[in-house]
Amino acid sequence: MSKAIIYMRVSTEEQAEKGFSLQAQKEECLQKLKELNCDEMLEFCDEGVSGSILERPMLLNALETMKQYIIEYFICYDPSRLSRNVSHQLILIDNIKKLGAKLIFVRSSYEDTAEGRFQLTIMAAVDEYERARLKIRTELGKRTKANQKLLTHNPNIYGYRFDKQSDTLHMDAEQSKVVKLMFNWLLLDKLGPAEITDKLNELSIPSMRGKLWNRVTVNRILRNYSYTGTLYIRRYDTKDYRLNKFKKKGEKIKISEKPKDQWIDIEIPAIISKSTWENAILLMNRSKRIYKSRNNQKYLLSGLLTCGICGGTLFGKSIMKNNKTANRYYCCINKYNYDKEESARCSSKLYKADELEIVIWEKIRPWIINKEEIKKNLVNISFIKEDKNYFDKCTYANHLITQAINEKEKIIKLFQKDAIEENELDIKLMEIDNRIESAKNLEKEACDLQPDMNADRHELFNLIDSNIDKMPITFKNKIIRTLIKEIKIKNNQLILNAYIPKRITNEF
Repeated sequence: MSKAIIYMRVSTEEQAEKGFSLQAQKEECLQKLKELNCDEMLEFCDEGVSGSILERPMLLNALETMKQYIIEYFICYDPSRLSRNVSHQLILIDNIKKLGAKLIFVRSSYEDTAEGRFQLTIMAAVDEYERARLKIRTELGKRTKANQKLLTHNPNIYGYRFDKQSDTLHMDAEQSKVVKLMFNWLLLDKLGPAEITDKLNELSIPSMRGKLWNRVTVNRILRNYSYTGTLYIRRYDTKDYRLNKFKKKGEKIKISEKPKDQWIDIEIPAIISKSTWENAILLMNRSKRIYKSRNNQKYLLSGLLTCGICGGTLFGKSIMKNNKTANRYYCCINKYNYDKEESARCSSKLYKADELEIVIWEKIRPWIINKEEIKKNLVNISFIKEDKNYFDKCTYANHLITQAINEKEKIIKLFQKDAIEENELDIKLMEIDNRIESAKNLEKEACDLQPDMNADRHELFNLIDSNIDKMPITFKNKIIRTLIKEIKIKNNQLILNAYIPKRITNEF
């Protein structure tokens, strides 16, 4: 009884371009099988795998099977299905020969002779050349399209529909409402990504793929600048990234960001304003450490400590001593960054949590005791002044409004002197009124940047009314977070960036 192996391979793009469907390959391979009068056939198929990869899952399985059984024939549609790389082809031919099988290509004749190998090498080289030329032409086509401000592919952004005919994005009415809802929950209801995820699933709102939402997707949407009306393409270098699933851990390719001058911006319908997005990013960056530390409340200073050496975040870490008791420490996150070489990691030391927390708590305890003084200082603090973005936008908006009003007066005076016609006057006044309206909207958006500290103050005063000595760590954490913005630590020196007083340096 003679056995044969049929090996097939197709990648998605090839199937679309040249019609190398698996069914077509299989039919012709089976026909060849009949001509060879084989009694038994084993079928192996790599679907969606590039021919440039040598270690393909089903190809390796086929070679492994040949070690276990006597295989007479190894049948493949053509040399390019076996591999697109010349050296890889020769390696596989040698392996198949060593395992005792005869290699047969359906669409081309092959003899295992010096002349046959030479001919195969030439064919593979031509195929490799054609492939490289096709890649260059495709890349040039994409660049041309991108420079014309057209999309080169469907970016799959929730809230938009991709139009293949015009290569543009159009707003999806239902999904865009959900996007606005998510930003409202974040900015108005102060819900985090995890809570927004739960809310979306509770309301049975389907995700883009019609499945349940997850926190990663929600977080990505809330951080996506495209919703402001500008989509950047050609931003990331993803060359060969899709082949990672066939590569070993150390060989995997990471997506990297190209220099900003290589990005191409494309205007799309805006779902939210730029100021809304900026507020969302500010809030999420500020809250990121808070959300992260919600399940780690035994560390009083969670989310506040910053390394004075490298600028990294300090996190709470329990370290066992003699396998008996766990001591609490604050450690710089870059000290334990194993993606970096040891010499490139942060050199900061470990800080005993008990000692550090006592120092900070005793430092702010006098502020807490004098509640009236806190009220006075907090009320007098201009939190708005700390937001440069707020001042810049307000000043710019006022400038635009004043400029437009002055221009309006000049236009009316010109009309009174018969210097311009009535229809021209109407057009110019309409255009100026639109600019004034836009400037007022900008001013309104700037006002949204003003942090509302009333809720924090009210909660703080309620906490102060509690017994300070018996106060739970969660309450202490809220008080510290309300009074202190950031704590920088370097060796034994502490710098408190506080709301009152503004800055304190302390040794401990």
